[in-house]
Amino acid sequence: MFDIFLFIIFSGIVISLLGIGGALVDNQSAGERLLINLLFLFIGMVQISYYVWFLGVDNRFLLLHSTHLPFATAIGPLFYIFLQIILGTYKDIGWRYVLHFSPAILVTILIIPYILLPDSEKISIIEELNLGKTTKKYAIIIGHIRIFIFLQIFVYLFHFLYKTRALLNIKSFRRLEVTSFLFIIILCSMFILSFSICGMYFFEKGYYVFSHKTISISISFLVLSLYLITRKYPKTTMKVKREFDMVKYENSNLKNLNLDKIRTNLDILIEEKKIYKENELSMDKLSNLLGIGVHQLSQYLNEILKTKFYDFINHYRIIESEKLLINESNRTVLSIALEVGFNSESTFYSAFKKKWKMSPKVFRKKFRNK
Repeated sequence: MFDIFLFIIFSGIVISLLGIGGALVDNQSAGERLLINLLFLFIGMVQISYYVWFLGVDNRFLLLHSTHLPFATAIGPLFYIFLQIILGTYKDIGWRYVLHFSPAILVTILIIPYILLPDSEKISIIEELNLGKTTKKYAIIIGHIRIFIFLQIFVYLFHFLYKTRALLNIKSFRRLEVTSFLFIIILCSMFILSFSICGMYFFEKGYYVFSHKTISISISFLVLSLYLITRKYPKTTMKVKREFDMVKYENSNLKNLNLDKIRTNLDILIEEKKIYKENELSMDKLSNLLGIGVHQLSQYLNEILKTKFYDFINHYRIIESEKLLINESNRTVLSIALEVGFNSESTFYSAFKKKWKMSPKVFRKKFRNK
């Protein structure tokens, strides 16, 4: 008998494989292609596990049962990165991203002992889970891991919507149709996830399997929709990023300012008046000298110059100190630090080592005789 659930889940498996192939020929960097491939691969693994479960033969493929959970735990952060790639706001993976995958490591540690259990014990746990019961230790662990995975995906989707809330307006949707598609897909998936998660807690136990089926369908829906968007709109990343930047600028405090004039005045203050040498220099004072507000100055530094106030000022202080360290070898490091605008020798050392990976004294010894 034809089962629409199984058909949709099987379609999700096929599309995951197509997504892997499509990502291989995309124009993203090697790192981005790897992350997208991992996302589609892990989703495919989860869908295969669900397909076997809903087909009723999971007790015949014991190796597949729950071994997908560590990979499923990585879907949330990978999906979040994928959405940022579409938006064009993704930066190379660093510690702030690596930490997001720590739950997957923890789940791996929890699942390994289950994998090593005898088949008879696994079958007993599987039968209990299929009935929506959680009395055995590993049935409780697996049940809660499943709930955590769904909540995690929901939270990442919500966080993405919050970060890109500037795009949630009619003007943006009219200018770029794909943005409305993207948000409708995410909102629908979040609704299905929240409804199914609530169902696991508040409805009768028979709803447990059905809720997993609806979640599996939502995953297939997400994969299918995003795959079609990225294939139909091959330049999605560029277009959506351009739209995001445009919306941010429309809502920006800089919209009515003469940015060229600000840049010219800032250059005069830095290059000619060397205002960075004032050790009491603050953002308030600099914004007053430029004739703009503090928030406008902060936004200008962050969005236009891609820096922060103290990083910007310290950059010029360090450049000035480099000349003095080499040309005035008889002067102490402290006197040079105070002259270029630092309040103490320790803050100078910290800023200097941030750029040169060495202390001012080592720098002076290394470059003085060259």
